[in-house]
Amino acid sequence: MDEDDYEKHKLEFMTNKIIKNSDEIKFIEKSTTLQSECELWHRERRIRLTASHFGIICKLRPSTFRVNTIKSILHNTFRGNEHMKYGIECEPFAKTEFEKLSGFKIQDSGLFIHEQLPYLVASPDGLIDTNGIVEIKCPSSIKHLTPKEAIETGKLKFATLDSQCNLQLKTSDKYYFQVMGQLQITQRMFCYFIIWSPKGIIYQKILRDDNVFETKIKLSLEKFYFEAMLPELIDSRIDRNRCLHIDINLTPEQIALFKYAPIIACDVERSFSQYKSILRSNRWMFIFENY
Repeated sequence: MDEDDYEKHKLEFMTNKIIKNSDEIKFIEKSTTLQSECELWHRERRIRLTASHFGIICKLRPSTFRVNTIKSILHNTFRGNEHMKYGIECEPFAKTEFEKLSGFKIQDSGLFIHEQLPYLVASPDGLIDTNGIVEIKCPSSIKHLTPKEAIETGKLKFATLDSQCNLQLKTSDKYYFQVMGQLQITQRMFCYFIIWSPKGIIYQKILRDDNVFETKIKLSLEKFYFEAMLPELIDSRIDRNRCLHIDINLTPEQIALFKYAPIIACDVERSFSQYKSILRSNRWMFIFENY
């Protein structure tokens, strides 16, 4: 597909599938409260970036090729395991216990689409009144510990305890990026981040921080979606066993590798597969857009 065709298909894709008016956004949210059991939830979600991926994307280095990340988002064959099943089964217990302790009533949540950035979506684990959400983690690895014990012993790495033993989600962790994204997309003000085990529960109220989203999240998501994910959605190359359409800014060190390392495969003009070594994990596959 040449550049003119791509731009035409891109406009059609964004207009017909991604951009939604406020009524459509509300309808989708209200119609998808069954989440993974709802076909509409899957259909609208699979063509957008979900908040659960924000941390992974924002932590990508500029020199890191996006191929594996795109594959994990768009072509993931993972259908769950015993750890995921455990988390799903325990979530209702966590909700019930949180409601008893906090006095809040958790409402079901559907798929939220960001009105200004409609390629971003979020599905919180629940809603509180009109201004809050909840995000629940029930790690199977701590089923024999209280959450506080799991944090103190280093079993849980994504959180710490302050001097009063209150939960503190690490702001460098992917779950923090997930929460910031959820709050921005739902346009709600706070999230109760909950960790539950059969031995206990702990939670933290996290406030929305627009500055964090604007300075640490938004640009990375926009760049990833429009430069890496959208081209694959419009003209999938992975389905045809071809390398991805990715505009790469090579570092001087990487350019040197191309100058001195052998290219051992070439499928079409300007498309190369090059090995730094024979190890599959080091394979580089891409299309040159700037060279």
